[in-house]
Amino acid sequence: MGRPGKYETHVLPRLNEVEDWCRNGATEEEMAARLGISRYSFIEYKKQFSDFSNILKKTLAQRACTPCRHNGDL
Repeated sequence: MGRPGKYETHVLPRLNEVEDWCRNGATEEEMAARLGISRYSFIEYKKQFSDFSNILKKTLAQRACTPCRHNGDL
């Protein structure tokens, strides 16, 4: 068995944090930097790992459905 890749060591243990960052409006570039991976790797991981891409899709969809608050109005 080979050495674990960065997805297993840097991303997988932090999926809950990724979900929070995404929910709070972090960009892919910001999330990649926080995870210690390149933006290219971030994009490749979205293609390769369904658990990662599904969390991002789900969170972005929830964020898009959340009403904006302006001056305390809802």
